[in-house]
Amino acid sequence: MAELSRYPADLQGMPDAITIGGTLTHTGRSVGAAHMLGMVFIAAGDQDAGALTDAHVVRALHHEIAHSLLDVHGDKFDAKRFRELLPTGFTYVADQNPVAEQEPFAPGNDSPTLELLNDGFLVPWAKHSINEDFCSYSEVLLQRPDYLLDLFAANSVVGRKARVVRDFYIAIDARFASMFRTSGK
Repeated sequence: MAELSRYPADLQGMPDAITIGGTLTHTGRSVGAAHMLGMVFIAAGDQDAGALTDAHVVRALHHEIAHSLLDVHGDKFDAKRFRELLPTGFTYVADQNPVAEQEPFAPGNDSPTLELLNDGFLVPWAKHSINEDFCSYSEVLLQRPDYLLDLFAANSVVGRKARVVRDFYIAIDARFASMFRTSGK
């Protein structure tokens, strides 16, 4: 409930139901979390690295809510500005193969590296699609805005992408500005 309190109570696009269970599969594959039809499902079973922890559940919660909000308020996400920050010549997996965007995606390894951060990606699976990249930023920003907005230089790729995501949240509801007030000037 503490994590849900970060979102304005009447925010359009928030899930109607959140279910946390042991495992979650989609078309026979284990997945850590999913959202659909106003519902969020989170697997807290042992098939995921880091599962069975509060941190995993919190991270998955913010990630899936970000997907839901992007579905409803996508017109407020400056995808052009976000894409301009991608490494030269980089193409998301889902842009190379549009069918991949429709398939269930299991993030797998979620450890950042200096090379990834230098390229503006927080985790390896953020390279799958712009939506996964956006949601990887959202899950950190909603938990600890200062990590991305203050820890990384404002002109770094991570700092600049974090500001695009922050601006999305403020655009969908000005009340988010108070969360980011002391961060990311």
